[in-house]
Amino acid sequence: PMRIIAGQHRGRHLTPPRGMATRPITDKVKETVFNKLASHGLLHDDPPATVADVFTGTGSLGLEALSRGAARCIFVERSRSALAGLRENIQALDLKSRAEVVEGDALTAGWLQAVMADSLRVVFLDPPYEMMRKRATREPIETLMGLMVSRLEPGGVIVLRGPAEDDAMPASVAGLEGPMSDRFKHMAVHYY
Repeated sequence: PMRIIAGQHRGRHLTPPRGMATRPITDKVKETVFNKLASHGLLHDDPPATVADVFTGTGSLGLEALSRGAARCIFVERSRSALAGLRENIQALDLKSRAEVVEGDALTAGWLQAVMADSLRVVFLDPPYEMMRKRATREPIETLMGLMVSRLEPGGVIVLRGPAEDDAMPASVAGLEGPMSDRFKHMAVHYY
């Protein structure tokens, strides 16, 4: 079962979406991601951090960030099943005042227009792996990443999770450095 691994809600289990195949992130991978973010000073709370969890599914990464002290998280998801599970998790953890749920397609980027410039410290981007494997469906994700640049705080990071194959990640995105990558058996996490 998915759970929060550290912070205020450590050990709390998360409800997965009903009737939907997901790619849950393991505790080991999540710990690696959050250790890296902490080591770069991205989880400090002065000033408070706003994060986004895009293609959120159950909200595991955004909820972990809130548990570890992020002030606010914007969750973006279009699946009604995933949204029902996400809202249930937010309610169970009593995080409604710090969570903004946007129902819609992340790739339309309409949700991004409401985000102020220089306001996001970390963006978790977790699209379906099949979208990353094909150039035609990866290009809109690369475009979205380019649009996110102006919304990132100076020194902010986009964390992209995808399949382990080298050709499934954007080699570079205008306005962003990187990627630095952590590779696991069947997945990789890229930091831009």
